[in-house]
Amino acid sequence: MSRRNSSSIDSGNKSVSLQETHHNDDAVPNQNNANDFNEHLTSPGDGEVVNYKKANNANLDVVDIPTSGVSCRHRFFGAIKGGSLRGSIFAFASIAFGSGLLSFPIAMAKTGPIVGLILFIVVTILSYWTLHILIMAGRQHKKLEYNELVIATMGNGMRIFADVANLALCLGVIMSYQYIISIFFMELFKEIFNYVPESNINLPKFIQMASCMIIVQIPLSLLKNMSKLQYASIIGTVTLIYTIIVVFCEMPFYFKNYFEEPDHFLKDIWFTNIDINVLDSVSIFYYGYCAHNGIFQVYQELNKPSRRRMVKVLNGAFIMQLLMYVFMAYGGFFSQFYNCLDVFIRRPDLPGFTPDYLILIAKISIIVCLHCTMAINYNIMRDSINCMFNNNSPMQTKYDVIVTICIYIFSNTLTFFVTNVTQILNFVGGVSTVVISTFIPIMIHVKSSGLPMTHWSNVIKLIICFIFSGLGIAATIKGIFDFFK
Repeated sequence: MSRRNSSSIDSGNKSVSLQETHHNDDAVPNQNNANDFNEHLTSPGDGEVVNYKKANNANLDVVDIPTSGVSCRHRFFGAIKGGSLRGSIFAFASIAFGSGLLSFPIAMAKTGPIVGLILFIVVTILSYWTLHILIMAGRQHKKLEYNELVIATMGNGMRIFADVANLALCLGVIMSYQYIISIFFMELFKEIFNYVPESNINLPKFIQMASCMIIVQIPLSLLKNMSKLQYASIIGTVTLIYTIIVVFCEMPFYFKNYFEEPDHFLKDIWFTNIDINVLDSVSIFYYGYCAHNGIFQVYQELNKPSRRRMVKVLNGAFIMQLLMYVFMAYGGFFSQFYNCLDVFIRRPDLPGFTPDYLILIAKISIIVCLHCTMAINYNIMRDSINCMFNNNSPMQTKYDVIVTICIYIFSNTLTFFVTNVTQILNFVGGVSTVVISTFIPIMIHVKSSGLPMTHWSNVIKLIICFIFSGLGIAATIKGIFDFFK
C-alpha cells in the first residue's frame, strides 16, 4: 500500500478549524520518523483533505473537525478511500486472506466439525489478542514497525530470529501458491482441452511450472514498484468471495447427492477419531490469521490513527474473516464431508453438471491473482533479505536478479515434489506463523508489562505462549516427515 501524498491541498470554500485536545487514551505516539504521522487527513464526511499539525506531545492528539455530518448511506455505501475505516478494514483483511482459505474444509474434515470449530475459535481468540498486544505495545514504545518494536523490547537477536521466521513464512506462502497454480493448470488442461497425459504426468507438470516461473513469476517479482500490483490483493479477495459464494450455493446439491449413495450414513458426520492429523488443522487455522507483521502498515496509513480507530479496523477485519472462513469451512465440509481434498475446489463435479463452469472461472481467476500476490509476497521476502544481509539497503540490480532466480528455482523444485498442500501449510502455519503471530507478541507483552517474569499474570501468558509454540513446532515436524514419507 502506498503512502498518501502530503502536499498541501485547498479544502475548497469550506473553512475547516482544527482544535488541539488532550486524549490520553487515543493519543498518537510522538516519533521523529515521518512515517509515523500523516500530514493530512481525509474527512470521512466529504472526502476532503485537510491540513493538521503534528503533535509535539505523546498525550496530545490533533484532530480535524468535520464540517458536516456523515449520513448512514455515505458511511456504509460511499466510495472507499485509502486510509478510511472501511478501506483499512478491507486492506488488513486482505493481508490474511490467501491459499490457506481453500484448505479450511479439509481442516474440518481432519477433526470433525465440532472439534474443528472449537480449535478455530481458540485460534481466532488468540490471534485477535496478539494483534491487540502489538497495537498497544507499538503505541507504548512509540515503535510503529514490527522489527523496530521487537528490537526495542527484546533486542536485535530476537529481531534476527523474527526475520528468519518471516523468510520461511514468505517461502512457504510462495510454494503454496505455486502448488495451487500447478494443480489448477493441470486440471484446466483436462477439463477444457480434454488433455490427460498417457504415461508420465511429471513431464507436463515440469513444463507448466518452468514456463510459469520464467514467463510470469520471476519478471513480476523483479518489479521494484509494487504499486503496479496495488489492486491485486483487492481482486484476489473478490475472487475468494466469489469462490465461497459458489461453494456455499452448490453445497445443498452435493449434500443431497452424498446421502443418495448407499455407502454413506449420518452417524459419523459430527465426530471423527482425533489423531496426529489435528496438527494439520491447527496449522491451517494459524495460517489463515497470520497478518501480524502487516498491522503497523495499516495503522500508519489510517486517517487519524488512534487506538480506538485501529480497534474498529481490527474488529471489522475479524468479522469479515470469520464470515469468509466459516462459510468456506462448512460449505466445503458439508459438500464432501470426510472426502474433502487438500485444495477444496478440486472436488468432483456434480453428476450432470460437468464441467462446472462456475468453478472453472474461480480456478482461472485464482491462477491470475496468485501470480500477482506471489510477487507482492516476494517483495516482503526481499525486504527481509536486505535487512538481514545488506544492512537494510537495496541490493544491486544484478544481485537482485540472481537471488530472485535462485529462490524461484529452489521453491519450484521443492513444490514439484509436494503431493499435498498441507505439507506446506504445516511448515508455514507451524513454526513460522507461531513465531510471528504468537511467540513474539506474547513475549513483547511480558517484557512491556513492567512486572517480574514470575508474576502470576506473566506466568499464565508464558504457559499459553509455550503451549501454542509447541503445537507449531510439532506441526512443522509432522510436515517435514510427511514430505519425505
